[in-house]
Amino acid sequence: MARVLRQTMDKARGGTMTMQKRTMTTGCAILALLLALPLLCGATTYYVRTDGNDGNDGLTNTPAGAKATFQNLLAMGDGDTVVFAPGTYDSGGATHLIFRVNVTFRGSDAVNRAVLRNLTLNLTSTANGVTFENLVLDGAYSVPDVFALDNGCSNITLRNCEVRDPSLVNVADALRHGLMVIQGCTNLLVENCRFAVNANADIGNRIHMFIAHYDPFNANVNANWTVRNTAFYATRTVSTDADCAAIYLWHNVSNFLVEGCTFETVAEVMRIVSTDAGDPPRVYSGFTFRNNGIQRVEALHAIYMGSNSVYENFVIRNNYVTNAEDSFIHVPGGGTAVVDGLELSGNVLVDVGYNNDGTDRALTMDEVRINPTPGRRVVIRDNRFVRPSVGADECVWLNLAGAGVDIINNRLGNYTSTALLIDGAESLTPNGALSDVAVTDNVFPNANGIALAVRGLSESVGGVVMERNVVQAAGGSGIEIRSTLGAGGVIRNNTISNAATQGIRVAAPGVLIAYNDVFDSGNASGAGILLNQYSNPSDVSNCIVSYNICAGNQSYGISLDTVLAATSQNVTVMNNTMASNVNGGIRVGLNNCHVWNNIIAFHSGTGLAFQATTPGAIGYNLLYNVLTGGADYSGFVSTPLAGDVLANPQFENFAARDYHLRASSPAIGAGAARSGANLVANGSDLGALPTQAQNLSLPTSHWTLYR
Repeated sequence: MARVLRQTMDKARGGTMTMQKRTMTTGCAILALLLALPLLCGATTYYVRTDGNDGNDGLTNTPAGAKATFQNLLAMGDGDTVVFAPGTYDSGGATHLIFRVNVTFRGSDAVNRAVLRNLTLNLTSTANGVTFENLVLDGAYSVPDVFALDNGCSNITLRNCEVRDPSLVNVADALRHGLMVIQGCTNLLVENCRFAVNANADIGNRIHMFIAHYDPFNANVNANWTVRNTAFYATRTVSTDADCAAIYLWHNVSNFLVEGCTFETVAEVMRIVSTDAGDPPRVYSGFTFRNNGIQRVEALHAIYMGSNSVYENFVIRNNYVTNAEDSFIHVPGGGTAVVDGLELSGNVLVDVGYNNDGTDRALTMDEVRINPTPGRRVVIRDNRFVRPSVGADECVWLNLAGAGVDIINNRLGNYTSTALLIDGAESLTPNGALSDVAVTDNVFPNANGIALAVRGLSESVGGVVMERNVVQAAGGSGIEIRSTLGAGGVIRNNTISNAATQGIRVAAPGVLIAYNDVFDSGNASGAGILLNQYSNPSDVSNCIVSYNICAGNQSYGISLDTVLAATSQNVTVMNNTMASNVNGGIRVGLNNCHVWNNIIAFHSGTGLAFQATTPGAIGYNLLYNVLTGGADYSGFVSTPLAGDVLANPQFENFAARDYHLRASSPAIGAGAARSGANLVANGSDLGALPTQAQNLSLPTSHWTLYR
């Protein structure tokens, strides 16, 4: 009896596309386990025992009444149950067709489970309500597929079963094979099971565990699958780049839940195959992957979401991952993948991306369109990324086109390159811009490179809001906006310490840099806060630098670099507190910049250095640097400037870096507001920690009432 024909298409990784009909035959005759007979009056239970006899009727659980092999149950009808006593039942490589309704195959002992060996179970279109429980289904390295769910079967349950050891040899039909192959199934429940490939040879590159096959005619639906509390395990004799994915999806699937499962020593946890060029995009919707444990993913990414496909409402939550050679999640480049709603939350990733081949990141979304449906967002929150023991590139790499990204309350530590890189999708020019991005409340400990970078290589990634982040001991900058395409960003309320080159670096116009604390950062050419040129064209015009505290940095507290003098102007530097930075307090290297209401004290270099040609509105600053061996001014024609105070600011506790003002501080009430090209005294306070609630010279949209 020929197995159902499947017309399929396979595009092996890097290979060619072929289309053919699949006709599976075996060396043994294919037996019909259940025949289409008239329904019996009531449900019947049949018994199979190793000491039974196929001449028996199978109606009693005794050697004299039970069957010896279940393929001889010719009278089984809808609603019937087959119970297997412990033991091994070998089918000799047969394929058993199952097409009845509400039938159950059960091992009598949940611990000492019956073993059905050397067989393929093929559930066809009329199979509905079929349950397998307390069984071991063993392919015995001889059958390509242990389970095959075809042509629209529904309501299938596997409970407390082990499915193991298909043939490890690639079949000539170029399809994918393995433990469970699905081509059209709705309402599938797999719980408390184990899928295992105990390799006795190198695993073929088309052998996987849990597979949704390609259906070129969309003839069947794959929907409502649950895989719960199930283990996926492979013993692999040779580590290659293509063998033994746990879950391999090659066709549309909706409403798929994977929870409480373990994945160990697999090449990939889940691969969603790229749609072939010229085919309509496949749609995967309603996926939830939560509370799973992943250990030792070898050769490839844990979760691979292929190109030219649409991913709707994916939730990846509360998983623990350790020792994954490549990324935890990888969405490849090319600009053809669409992610329409993604939540990545509560995951702990330890030693993910240790291969060090240039693509090893915990999360990669490279040239991906996001959120075409209004209101959907990409949310990355409450995750912990722990640096690999060796290797690793960026921790999180986002090259996206669209709007709506929230990166909240994550811990990204110790990666060798940029911990978090955000960019538009350059391959989608001119439609690759990214907007509406918030990066808040994250911690970046010991990033060996840059902690947080907004790149803007060729597409706009403007208006990114970065606030309340903590950066500790970055190997490069703490926070960067690298090009004019990052215009309008907000860097606010961040705490940065011990960054190797500079605390904050900006090369984009219209950026608000406010309420940040930058301590002990920078090198001789950097600064606490540095506005200068990056490798891309740069312009920092109309930036606002306000209410920041910069202390103990190796160069200036704030530096407006002269390299941008020809392209940038109208930068505002107001109400900052600069204390004990090595080179000096504030360097003004741009024309027509406005500097007022700052406290600049306790420097051994120059407090306020003017290195441009045309000053803007500069004055009403407190300077106190001579006592510590420095100078209050350099580069000005005459000093002091209008409204300046040359006195001890009287910080609450300078040694403890408490820069609040004592009640007797001369900085209280000594401030001004800007009116056009002039500064007009208004009784406001100087410095980043005024005793008043707000300063009216900034728009209310820029205000935070309390630090």
